Amino acid sequence: MNPRIHPIQKPTNILSWLGFQFIKKELGKITMVAKVIYVRFPKIMMLVKKMLDIKASHSLPEQLILLIQTYVATLNGCQFCMDVAKLRADRKKLDQEKFRQLMVFENSSHYSHGEKAALAYVEEVTKQVSVNDETFGRLKKYWNDRQIIEITYATSVENFLNRMVKPLGIGSDNLCEIHNVS
Repeated sequence: MNPRIHPIQKPTNILSWLGFQFIKKELGKITMVAKVIYVRFPKIMMLVKKMLDIKASHSLPEQLILLIQTYVATLNGCQFCMDVAKLRADRKKLDQEKFRQLMVFENSSHYSHGEKAALAYVEEVTKQVSVNDETFGRLKKYWNDRQIIEITYATSVENFLNRMVKPLGIGSDNLCEIHNVS
């Protein structure tokens, strides 16, 4: 997939150049997101970094955060974001079977009741923005108030990122292929 806005290969300002170097170090290459979005509007790069820093300060299991990220990206069809989440999960050596069974989590024995409740909530938030009382009640049985806010935040951040990337026609950067992730 070719982006709808021509990528800029060499940034002309120092903030974008530093962003390119950081992204290359983190992901192994300068991504199309950097070449299309961040190079033209570096403050978005700083906003995304801040949002991800906040998401990283969660009390939830890292695997649940990456499952949320992957699930939201999959529901939204954001190939770039799915690729990034899969790469991060592989680097953390997380249970890959959970990621393979993500689209059938409700019927999978690999997920706890709490994880299923969280993912059902995530799905409803992503598809409808609001959630019904039954879904929220189910979530509340397994997660405390802070964790529910963290689940909601992780879902919201991923939806925001998907909605920045996908409309601009930015697809996968094949990060998993670069790093031999299956």
